[in-house]
Amino acid sequence: MIRNFIIITLRSLATHKVYTFINILGLAVGMACALMISIYVLHEVSYDSFHRDSSRIYRVSVTGQLRGRPLDIAVTSSPMAQTLKEEYPAIESVIRVAKFGDWLVSNNDIRYNEDRFLFADSNFYNFFAFKLIKGNPDSVLLKPRNIVLTRSTAIKYFGDQDVIGKKLKIETFDEPFTVTGLMEDVPSNSHFHFDMMGSLVTLYKYLKPVWVSHNVYTYIKTVSGTKSAELEQNINLLIDKYVIPEVEQQLNMPIEDFLDGTNKLHYKLQPIRKIHLYSNLNVELESNGNALYVYAFGVLAILILFIACVNFINLSTANSSNRAREVILRKIVGSERKMLIYQFLTESILFSFFALILALLFTEIAMPYFNRYLSVDLRFNTLSSPSAIAIIIIFTMLLGLLAGSYPAFFISSYEPVKVLHGILNKGVKSRKVRALFVVMQFFISILIIIMTIVVIQQVDFMLNRELGFEKERILVIRRSDALKDKIDDFKAEILKFPAIESVTNSNSIPGRDFLASTFIVKEDSVRKNIFMNQIFVNYDFKEAFGLTVTNGRFFSKDVASDSMACVVNETAAGEINSGNVIGTYLEAPSMKREGDSLKIIGVIKDFHFESVDKPIESLIISLMPGNWEGYLNVRLSGKAVDKSIDFLKETWKKYTSEYPFLYFFLEADFDQNYRSVIRTSHVLMIFSILSVFVALLGLFGLILFTTSQRIQEIGIRKAVGATYY
Repeated sequence: MIRNFIIITLRSLATHKVYTFINILGLAVGMACALMISIYVLHEVSYDSFHRDSSRIYRVSVTGQLRGRPLDIAVTSSPMAQTLKEEYPAIESVIRVAKFGDWLVSNNDIRYNEDRFLFADSNFYNFFAFKLIKGNPDSVLLKPRNIVLTRSTAIKYFGDQDVIGKKLKIETFDEPFTVTGLMEDVPSNSHFHFDMMGSLVTLYKYLKPVWVSHNVYTYIKTVSGTKSAELEQNINLLIDKYVIPEVEQQLNMPIEDFLDGTNKLHYKLQPIRKIHLYSNLNVELESNGNALYVYAFGVLAILILFIACVNFINLSTANSSNRAREVILRKIVGSERKMLIYQFLTESILFSFFALILALLFTEIAMPYFNRYLSVDLRFNTLSSPSAIAIIIIFTMLLGLLAGSYPAFFISSYEPVKVLHGILNKGVKSRKVRALFVVMQFFISILIIIMTIVVIQQVDFMLNRELGFEKERILVIRRSDALKDKIDDFKAEILKFPAIESVTNSNSIPGRDFLASTFIVKEDSVRKNIFMNQIFVNYDFKEAFGLTVTNGRFFSKDVASDSMACVVNETAAGEINSGNVIGTYLEAPSMKREGDSLKIIGVIKDFHFESVDKPIESLIISLMPGNWEGYLNVRLSGKAVDKSIDFLKETWKKYTSEYPFLYFFLEADFDQNYRSVIRTSHVLMIFSILSVFVALLGLFGLILFTTSQRIQEIGIRKAVGATYY
């Protein structure tokens, strides 16, 4: 029976070639869109699922507020890990991961500036499921100056050699690091990536046992059956036990001031599998995704599939008059209605499988372009998994049944007498059902287009909003400290090049993490604590970034006392004093000598040193003493950019051969803050165009069908003298 159904279906497909082509193409495009979106969505929701016991792994974060300002950071204090391990039996193991900037790594003449260089406790490879190729997971990070390389990094430094036991020179360390392990590259669906993992014990001097200093990422693995909510509540008891006693000593803040209601601190347990989509804290190891966008993509896939199914239903019902006599003849010779339903459902399922084959081909061809356009690394390896194959087959059958159910029940309901007298269903004749489906198709397509336009406008707003500083035409050279005491000579030389307008150096740049600390306002008898972001800059910073001074002045080389001065933004000035803040002194816990303080000499107009979706926070700008690790910011005129880069590169080599010349443009780097929104707009743009294409394809099929149905009418009209116009 099934064999007969298949033979009949193939004959029908061969008879109606155009109808078959349009139907299969529409379904194939819809299925290919859904498949690509599904691969993307599944990749996003699979983050960190490869870790053993991922359901029991949590990251400890810090939330709350300081002086009424939000405090949401992904890092915790260094001593927390050991305390958690000792005082909480519900915690099976603890691990600390740290990132302390980027490091110059060299193997003789092979040198790279590595910014994906992390440090971790010795149990890292037992805690997480990153795959070690060589090395003992218990000991690869046990001793100071131990380092594990990923496969691609090992090839970069040592080629095809066995790397175990090899040495790498890491800047600032007198003795080289020893390679103790080799691992596979970090999976793309990890919420943090690295090329090198060093032993955290190497950086013991950075890991002070201070509870109010946050500089490491703390992960815990709970005992099976532990309720995370109860554990989180118990962990927060550490605040009263360890944090508050340090407030007065470390922050120079009276305890009663800390407990006045404007300061709150809370430890939060974040499930590791939810970090990528649900965490948007400060000091994240990497930028995360957004669950809302992922769900939106899932809905988008369903809508595009719906449009494709509506196409199939429309064309099937439109083609029903061509099948009417076939149905009636079958009924006259004794065929039951259920057999006709089975036949048409078989036909629609075969349509789906033909479309699936074409959709798989489309996906295979489109995936590299999809990856490149969205800057992702998705793999189309669906057919390598038996379970995935089974799911696709079942889904294709269900799609065929769904798309073919209405035409099957509709066409099989024809009555022989009415068909023989030329009378078909009045509803079909008036095309109301098809008109409704067409309206639904275009309504959904227009809805997707509107969503796309809204997101594009949001992206355009973010990218083009007035930031308060000029991000355009600033070329940023990494590791300005490589120039050491020659930095002023380097600046003077490059300023001679006509296409370079100004240059300055700073320890950070807008769009990247700033230092943050609590400052004490010293004004008469008033002592007020204010939490502020901080950046250290050079004298030329204001001119290079186009900042505006609204009160007072910026730093000057002619004023020696500016080494103990500072400039604040308008938000900070408002918090310090509602009046004039010029001349006010600020004291920071980091001040080395008692009585040292910074005098406010100027106020700059607020500017977005973070992404525009975040409120502007208090900022203090201090003068950099010497040449710290940071960035050299070069403002170009916009002319002869390539020649300017070549000139900078050659000049850099004259002043330092130790560090490679690495640069990027501030505008592109700052816009990386909106990566998830930009990616969403790109996805919506692609698939809104495809949804309209599928809808138009169905409409084109209906137009062809309507035209073919009216050939006889048109012939008669021409015969009696009708013209084209």
